Amino acid sequence: MADVLLYLDLAARQRDLARARREAVEAARPGTTEALLAAAFHGRTGEVRDLLQAGLAPASEIDHVVAAAARGNRATLLRDLIAHQAPAPALLAEAWGQAAAAGALACLRVFETLKCDPEVADAFGWTPLFHAAAAGQAEAADGLIEAGAAIGRRDRQGRTPADWAAARGHHDMVERLIPADLPADLDALSTSDLNGLFVDGAQEGRPGRFRPLVAAGLDLAALGPVALRLAALHGRAEAVRQLLLLEVPPDAGNAMAVAAGRGRAEVVELLGAWGGRAEGMDPDQPGWPLVERARAGQDLIKACFWGRRDGVDAVLARGAPVNAREARAGQGGARGQRVYEDSVSVLMKAVFFGHAEAVARLLEEPALEIEAQFRYRTALGEAVWWGKDEIAMMLVRAGADANRPCRVSGETPLDMAGARDNPALSGRLRRLLRDGA
Repeated sequence: MADVLLYLDLAARQRDLARARREAVEAARPGTTEALLAAAFHGRTGEVRDLLQAGLAPASEIDHVVAAAARGNRATLLRDLIAHQAPAPALLAEAWGQAAAAGALACLRVFETLKCDPEVADAFGWTPLFHAAAAGQAEAADGLIEAGAAIGRRDRQGRTPADWAAARGHHDMVERLIPADLPADLDALSTSDLNGLFVDGAQEGRPGRFRPLVAAGLDLAALGPVALRLAALHGRAEAVRQLLLLEVPPDAGNAMAVAAGRGRAEVVELLGAWGGRAEGMDPDQPGWPLVERARAGQDLIKACFWGRRDGVDAVLARGAPVNAREARAGQGGARGQRVYEDSVSVLMKAVFFGHAEAVARLLEEPALEIEAQFRYRTALGEAVWWGKDEIAMMLVRAGADANRPCRVSGETPLDMAGARDNPALSGRLRRLLRDGA
């Protein structure tokens, strides 16, 4: 109890100190604090430059402005701010952590280009990897690990990034952050030893083992179906995903039926997105509703491909998940070299093919994830990129964020409209945002 009271007291004192500092700055330059932070977060470079030229130094007076730019994935602005005045190590760690938590890959590349140390810790003892893990940002975490971040590091509470990912419910991240725990010389192992490590990795949720073992000569054609079945049986979704990325067929080992029988909803949905089927199952068996839901989700993908409102209506009436996705392998990551699951949502499918009727019907569903991304762009970004002006306007009216930056390029849909030489759409979007209609 005493620890809790001490924590609350310290938190209150920190808030009071921050408030006093803001008030002191405001007294000297009225209106600058919030204006600068907002301009940095939204990437309004001209406003930030004007405020800085007026004498406002980010590292001394407004020490969160760099973090605001990082959190907003404003890579160009972030680089300019650091060049204007290099932040203190603690501030650098805070900004890097904000970028990692937001999955702001463009800003993470800025830190990497500047040769920043991925092991730099903020005031709470967290490196950027802790922030990525706690926020469930898988690609940000992978990029940090590739840059040298230690997955076994512990914070002041003795917790690792994997511990925080588990505490926040990001179980796929937990599997990514568990050490592969492999012998140093895999070439010296027998085939039996390789097979055992591979199968154990599937059961225990250690997908980091798979690629090194395959590179060491493991027979994936023989062991892949066994591993997929075991991973599905034990509900190891990330292990299942990594096996699929290694081109193990989604129907191998009848994994979908095995997962459904054990109530592994996440695995069933994942296998369904990759085109898996539950061979031999019938409606009387346990887990059939999970299979039927996954099938309906894939039928919804097809309905959005054809774009008829009545077709979308019919599949939604069967209980199809409105955020169902269709998945395949693709290239991604901070360096563009890692193989990732490249999945497209039903909304993105309808947007891509310009089916306004289907988009309108999906927007009526309260559970629709309007900001879900495909290759780092949202549905609004995709509509703007491909010149689907009316669909873009529909999405903004439904709440899509025209100022949300792409995680890789940092461009917003408004930026894209200008870059695509579409002044009409850019003007309409700006007017719509201004009027709040």
